[in-house]
Amino acid sequence: MSEHMAQHLTPDEIELWALGLLPAARALHLAECAACLTTAERERKLFREIVQLERFAPSAGFVEQVMAGVRIATTVKDSMTHKDFTTAPTPTPSFFPALPSRTATSTVPLLPENATS
Repeated sequence: MSEHMAQHLTPDEIELWALGLLPAARALHLAECAACLTTAERERKLFREIVQLERFAPSAGFVEQVMAGVRIATTVKDSMTHKDFTTAPTPTPSFFPALPSRTATSTVPLLPENATS
């Protein structure tokens, strides 16, 4: 196996090849690796098809219509879901990951018995 077969082309290298920008040293791999060549040819075909797609732009007034429906907060209080920013949401039990339970066979407690919070 030659040094060119040592490592398959990465997705980024395949994209570079499809665009005609892959360095020759890495492109040699395609001559020896049918899997990479098949993937690279599919990528090149996709690029050619994308270029053929009809280009379009939003109609006149589209941005204005969208922005007319957007509400932008003017203060921190307006952007919060609670009445003011000093009130934090009450976490639900599903918010916290499950912790292992303490059993009589536990050798290392989660917290020392005399710990205070």
